[in-house]
Amino acid sequence: MMASTREDLDPGALTAPARGRLRELLDQPIATFWILLAATAALVGIGLMMVLSASSVFDFTQSGSSFGTARGQLIALAATIPLAVVAMLLPPTGWRRLAYLVMVVALGSQFLPLVPGLGVSAGGNSGWISLGFTTLQPAEFAKFGLALWLGFVVGHQRQRLSTWKGFLFPVGGFLLMLGVIMVSSEDLGTAMIVVLLGLGAFFAAGTPLRMLIGLVSVLAAGVLFFVLTSPNRMHRIQSLLVGADDPAHDPMGTHWQTNHGLFALASGGWTGKGLGASREKWGWLPAAHNDYIFAIIGEELGFIGTLLVVLLFALLAYGMFRLIARSQDMFIKVTTAAVLTWVVGQAAINIGVVANLLPVIGVPLPLVSAGGSAMMSTCLALAMVMSFALHEAGGRAALTGYLSRARGAVDISARRARKRESTPS
Repeated sequence: MMASTREDLDPGALTAPARGRLRELLDQPIATFWILLAATAALVGIGLMMVLSASSVFDFTQSGSSFGTARGQLIALAATIPLAVVAMLLPPTGWRRLAYLVMVVALGSQFLPLVPGLGVSAGGNSGWISLGFTTLQPAEFAKFGLALWLGFVVGHQRQRLSTWKGFLFPVGGFLLMLGVIMVSSEDLGTAMIVVLLGLGAFFAAGTPLRMLIGLVSVLAAGVLFFVLTSPNRMHRIQSLLVGADDPAHDPMGTHWQTNHGLFALASGGWTGKGLGASREKWGWLPAAHNDYIFAIIGEELGFIGTLLVVLLFALLAYGMFRLIARSQDMFIKVTTAAVLTWVVGQAAINIGVVANLLPVIGVPLPLVSAGGSAMMSTCLALAMVMSFALHEAGGRAALTGYLSRARGAVDISARRARKRESTPS
């Protein structure tokens, strides 16, 4: 028997070809596009599966059918896919031209919930509008509009952001949108996500630290005002600070949702109880298919399932960081940074709430939680970012090559199948 050489036993030598292949794949001009597309598609797929599982019991008790929420989510996805394809194919110049139009439409839509007979309340928030056959939440589309508008305005005024005079115009528009959202919908959670989105855009544009601190101070004062003037929000913060075991705060009342979310996560263990086997969704955990769907993932798919979701969001963040680092276009950098802080920041807040690290805020898990408006706006924003990645140098040509090879493989398979059918046995 031939003795193994030291190089044969060296793990580094064994993994060097794999590392080289990975580096080769990442160096391709279309790699960022595939990363973003794969992470988005995987999260949407997990979301559809978990929405069906988490909402089945609730839907059955309400209507006698277990598929109402999942059907609505699937219909929303079917309506989103063609729009997302168009968004991916639209070049960055096209997005620049649409920036102000999208911003005006998004801002104007925030007043629709105030129209009598059109606005409806859901989950304690009044930021919904009824279209008869479905409902929409305009604030979700405001995030998309604001990300695009900030990318255009802040990206083009980067040099002026070093002075207060040049900083006031984009900040004023940003605060106007934020104020309209907070006043019209009374949804502090959505407003906080918009804050993250704006800070990401200003940071990517290289705004001086003193101005960022001033902006954060103004926004923090606004958030503090809305918290102090709301007994419900104060109660949530007190519950987090005091702890769920204090009998004075009724652990199974004030802490009911938080406790049952933790019960779900803890009972799932490493591998979970199995898909569809959740006990908490049987009326114990409120908003099981919305804000607390991450808890159901932990219960049914275990730590491995929750880790997979976290890793997919990390992959999404990596893809957008990659795009920001590689692009020389300030519009693309700022817009992508806004979408990054929106989607990944909202995911972090949602997971922090479920894990009892943050007070109950009421924001869904992007791409995963039930909600057609949220899924559509998030998918469109990510499709816009994918269009930026697709239009990097050599990106369109690389995609055309992939599609040509795929079409050729399909044609060859079809010819072989026809040949086998025509060959006498």
